[in-house]
Amino acid sequence: TTLFRSVKSGTTADVYSINAATQSATAALGGGGLLNQAYSAISTVPGAYVIPNQTGYYATINIRGGDYDQVGYEFDGVPVNRSFDNYASSSASSLGNAEVQVYTGANPANSQGQGLSGFINQVIKTGTYPGYGQGSLGIGTPSFYHRAAIEIGGSTPDRLFSYYVGIAGLNQSFRYIN
Repeated sequence: TTLFRSVKSGTTADVYSINAATQSATAALGGGGLLNQAYSAISTVPGAYVIPNQTGYYATINIRGGDYDQVGYEFDGVPVNRSFDNYASSSASSLGNAEVQVYTGANPANSQGQGLSGFINQVIKTGTYPGYGQGSLGIGTPSFYHRAAIEIGGSTPDRLFSYYVGIAGLNQSFRYIN
């Protein structure tokens, strides 16, 4: 489980690629307090800062000192920033991520999105031949935490038809006072 930095022609900034296994290993970091999301993996990238003690839906990420509205987000190469405030349109879930790519600088040259200080692209899992399936359960205490997840994927041998289904549910409460 390592963090890969790739340098190749056509890239406008350093690219850090965090695969699914590394995302799973970094989940204990908490990523700003948001469990089961990609923010833990993003927080391991040099220059990326996930503000601690966040709860709820969105997380604020600062890359290379930029503000929240200077980070570009893509979901499998499709820009997902909201047009009215340039914020991410959804949370960065870890369910279904094959990898998370973090660009520490301007957006990629082939990108259709906008990002001034950095860029985040979530690459989604696909089905493989032979197929696969996995499930996980989680429970936590003294703060209330329950989680169940299942992922199934497969494809035909020629990969003309591929599918991936991931379902997760969780309940969590936070202890603000101990």
